[in-house]
This record gives sequence, structure tokens and C-alpha cells, in this order.
Amino acid sequence: MDEIRGVWMTNVDISPVLTSKQEIISAMHFLKQTGFNVVFPVVWNKGFTLFRSHVMRDTFHVDLFPQLKGRDPLAEVVEEAHRVGIKVIPWFEYGFACSPDHDGGHILNKKPQWKVRMPDGTLLRSGHLTWMNALHPEVQDFMQRLIVEMVTKYDVDGIQGDDRLPAFPKEGLQSPDIDPKLKNVKAGAKALTDFLTRLHSAVKKVGQHKHKNLVVSIAPSPYNYCYENFLQDTPAWVQQGLVDIIHPQIYREISKQYHDEVDQIRKDFPKDLNKFAPGIAFKANKVNITSTQLKDYIQTNRIKGLGGHVLFTYEGLRRNNDEMATALIQGPHAQLASLPSPFRA
Repeated sequence: MDEIRGVWMTNVDISPVLTSKQEIISAMHFLKQTGFNVVFPVVWNKGFTLFRSHVMRDTFHVDLFPQLKGRDPLAEVVEEAHRVGIKVIPWFEYGFACSPDHDGGHILNKKPQWKVRMPDGTLLRSGHLTWMNALHPEVQDFMQRLIVEMVTKYDVDGIQGDDRLPAFPKEGLQSPDIDPKLKNVKAGAKALTDFLTRLHSAVKKVGQHKHKNLVVSIAPSPYNYCYENFLQDTPAWVQQGLVDIIHPQIYREISKQYHDEVDQIRKDFPKDLNKFAPGIAFKANKVNITSTQLKDYIQTNRIKGLGGHVLFTYEGLRRNNDEMATALIQGPHAQLASLPSPFRA
């Protein structure tokens, strides 16, 4: 069986997994035993990296998340994941969002020209985060340099954006800081697709130098919500070959809703179903899905011809004495899975 079996790993307060090398070692062995073959560790959020970055040091005088106290979590994840045969796709969670703080934190304090000021004088906020101007050339250049630095320095297997990379909230188009030529969804989406084109080329170039295929992965909201609200033109990305894998965040607590979203993928992308490995959340809209639902969602993906699944997040596997992990081992993960072609090229 060829199938992506992935899991996101966060650094939020409820997650201890990235807090020490021992936790990482334990987690990688647990994931291997549970049948997973890819991890997506967070490496960019709250305006900081979880890897040592010269780009961040030179631009913002900080090269690592301050609480890490000299560690390098990405290096530790790569070492331990590869030791047990798991691929590592670092997740740039915040993307073009820079801070939960209303003033944009240290990023916008240092780079005020990256602000998106709304007509009422406030900064652009979406998803409880303050955003940079994703349509500004300097911002795009910064993000590309950050990502290229990471794939160059570390033995990772690719990169991942999500519903914030590349993305821009449509309400931000009302800002006087936006180029007048980009003040509509179509033009803004085209600008983000152009950015992804450059980023894809730069990442693949590094991969060629390393003699490996660096996978470009994106986890947007389902289409066309992601296009209308965040300027993410996933059909263009697929048609132009800019993404190897897409993980639409189908975070649904009702089974029929999940099935309907998968059917919509089949309708919108009939020739590219193997590129889709949807994101499944253990908790959707504050409701915990059951282990029966989890198995049903995974089986639905298989029946409909999709390429796998990614679970949000690692902690959900461990709740209730590893209830979800046990359900996977006894069910959809009972048989080992090989990774599909993007990882073998």
C-alpha cells in the first residue's frame, strides 16, 4: 500500500513533544510503531523560527525561538525521525501572519513598511493573528529566503505551507497599503501564485543540488473557501505543478460533512486525487471526533482514491491512554504503508 500517513507536531502550551530531545526520541518511536511515515513539525510561528536562522538573526536580531535555550528542535526531529525511517516536512505554520499581538510584535516593529493598515487605522487581523503584507515584494522575499535557508541547512524532505502560506485575507485588500493593481481577489490570488512559482523553483533547485526531491506541500482550507477568503488558487497550483501534495483541512465533526468535502475534491480535481491527503482534526469546532469516525474518514479517503491523511495533532493520538493510536494500529494502520511517488523521486 502506498499512502501518506502524517501528523502535525506543534509547540503550543498543551504540547510537550518539542520541549526536549528525549520527548522527540520517544515521539518518533511511538509514531513508527503506530504506522506513520511523515511528520510535519512546526518551524515558524509567533514571529520566530524553531531552527537556527541567519535570515532571522540578520533581519530581526534573533535566530531562534527565545524559550528554546540553545536547542535546535528541527535538527533533533530530523535526526530522530530519519533514524526510524520517517520523513520530515517542516511546517511554516504562521506563514504571512507574524504575531498574535495586535501591534504585530517585533516583526512589524522592525519593519513598519510590512504593515497592512485597515481603513479604521487598525492592523490587519485574521484568525486572531496580525498579518504582514503578503503582496509586498519585501515580505515575499523574506519568506522565500527563510524557507530556502532551512532546506539548504537541514536534511529535511520538503516544506509545508498552510492556510497562511501563501495566503492573504481578502479583507486586507481594502487597505491603502495594498498596490492598487492588486485590490481584487483575482489579482491578489495571481500575485500569490506567482510567489509560489518562485518559491517552488527555489526549493526544487536546492533539492537538485542535494540530489533529492524536496516535496512542496500545502495545507489550505478546502476549495473554494480558501480562494474566496484567502486568495489561495489551489486549482492553479495543481494545474501548474506547483505542489506535490495538498492537505485540505477537512476539520469536520460530522461524518457526512467530511464525506461531502471529499466528494467535492473528486469533482474539482478528478485527475489529481493522489496528490490529496486531507487533514483530519481530532477536535473540530470544539468537538472531539471518535475513533470510529477517524477510521471512517481514513477509509473514505482510500475508497475515493485519495493519497493518504495527516492528523492534527500529535497530542490527539495520545489522549485517553493512546485511544486513537490504538484504533489506528488495530485498524487502518495495521498494514505498513510505503510513501507515494513524490517522496521516492
